[in-house]
Amino acid sequence: MSVKKNNAVREVLAAKSFGEAVDKLPCGAIEALAAVPTFIFLYVCLVGFARNFLDPEAYVTGSPVPFHYVFRDACLPALIVGVFAVLLSVIKKKRKGGLPAPGRFVKENTYIVFFAVLYLLIFVSTCVNGFTEYPLHGYPYRGENLFTVFCYFLAFFLPVTLIGSEKLRRAVICVFMVFGIIMGIFALVKASKFGLKYGDLMGIFSQFNHYAYFLTMTISASGVLMICEKSVPIKILAGVSFVFGTVVLVVNDTFGGQLSTAAALILVPVMISLNKGKFRPAALIPLAVYLLASVAASFFIGTTENYSQFGGDVTNIATGNATGSEGSNRLNLWTFTIDKIKQKPIFGHGLEGITDVLYKYTTDNNMFPNNRPHNEFLQYAAFYGIPAAIAYTLGCFSVFLRGLRLRKQLDSPQISALAAAFAYLVSSFVGNTMYYTSPMFFIYLGLACAVNNNSNEKPDTAL
Repeated sequence: MSVKKNNAVREVLAAKSFGEAVDKLPCGAIEALAAVPTFIFLYVCLVGFARNFLDPEAYVTGSPVPFHYVFRDACLPALIVGVFAVLLSVIKKKRKGGLPAPGRFVKENTYIVFFAVLYLLIFVSTCVNGFTEYPLHGYPYRGENLFTVFCYFLAFFLPVTLIGSEKLRRAVICVFMVFGIIMGIFALVKASKFGLKYGDLMGIFSQFNHYAYFLTMTISASGVLMICEKSVPIKILAGVSFVFGTVVLVVNDTFGGQLSTAAALILVPVMISLNKGKFRPAALIPLAVYLLASVAASFFIGTTENYSQFGGDVTNIATGNATGSEGSNRLNLWTFTIDKIKQKPIFGHGLEGITDVLYKYTTDNNMFPNNRPHNEFLQYAAFYGIPAAIAYTLGCFSVFLRGLRLRKQLDSPQISALAAAFAYLVSSFVGNTMYYTSPMFFIYLGLACAVNNNSNEKPDTAL
C-alpha cells in the first residue's frame, strides 16, 4: 500500500500542469482532504474541552468557558481546505468528462440547490437589513456571524459529501463517539465535585440543553452502529457510547433531548428495514435499551417529574388552555417570534435581528432571559425570511428523500448519520443554532448524502 502511495505522490509531483496533477491525484486523497474541516472542528471541541476541564483556573469556578472565538479562527482554514477539496473534485470530474448536465445535477442533488438558495437569501437578507454589528461580529455570547453561518455549509457540509470511503465515514463517527464518552466522564466528575444539580451538566457547552443536542446526535448514531456494524470492537464502542450517553442525557435533565433521541430511535428500525429489504427485529434493540435505560435512570436520579410536566403541557395545548409558559416558556417565545416574522416575512430582520427585542420581552415579562426563539425553523424565518426557512426545511428533507431513494445502497455509517441528523432536527424544534452543535449537524447531514464508493450509485451525479 505504501508503495502505491509513493508512486501516486511521484506521479503528481512529476505532472507538467495543474490539470495533469489533478488527473493523477487519487480520489482517496481528495476524500481525506475533504475530511480535514471535520477534524478542524474536532480540534475546536478539544480546545473547548481543555478550557473547561484541564485549565485549573476555569475548573475551579465550575462555570462553562465559551470558546466561540476559537471556532471563528478555525473557520477560515476549514473553509479554505474544504472549498479546495470541492474544487479538486469538480476539476477532476470535468477533465474526465464526468460532470452531469445541469438538469441531471439538480435532480440528483436537490439538497445542494435548496441550501444554495438558503444562503443566497441569507446574504440578500443581510444586504437588506444592513451589515451591522451582529452580522459582522455576532452576538458576544455565541459569536455566530455571517462568516461562520456560511461556513456551516461551505466548510462542514459540502466537503464531507465527497467522502466516498465507508471506512473514513465510520472513522469520523467513531471519533465523535470516543470524544463523547471522554467528555461525559469529565462532565460527571466535575458535576460531582461541585455538587451541581442535574440540570447543570453542561460538558463543554454554555447551556445544559446545548449539551443535550450533542448527546442526541451521538446516542442516535451509536445506536445504529451498535446493531449494523460487523466489527466487534466498533460494536462495543458504539454500545458503550449508546448506554453511557443515555445515562448522561438523563443526568443532563433536558427532556426535549430525551424525546428527540426517542424519535430518532423510532426511525432507526424503519431505516434499517428499508435498507435490508425486510423487517429486522434486532433493529428495535436500540429503542428498547434506550427506553429502559432512560426510564430506569430517571427513577434512580429522581427526574420523573419531566414526564408529568410534559403530559400537562401537551394537555393544555390540546385543550386550548395553554398559558404560554408551556415548554419552559417556549410557547411565549414562539408567539412573540411569529409576530416579528409577520412584520418582515420576506427577508426577515437579519442575523440576530430580533435578539435585543426578544431579550427585552422576556425580561419585561419576568421570564428567564432569552434572545433566541428556541425553535430553529422560526429562527431562520425571523432572521432571514419565510422563503429562507422553507429552503432550509426542503434542503434537510431532500437529504432524507435521497436516503429513501438510495435505501438499498446505504452503508451503516450513512444510516447512522441520518439518525443523528434526524435527532438534531427534532431537537431543533425547541433549540437554537450554536457554533459547537450546528457544524456537527451539518457534518452528519453531509455524511448521510456522501456518494458510496461501494454502491452502484453513478458517481457523476454528485460533486
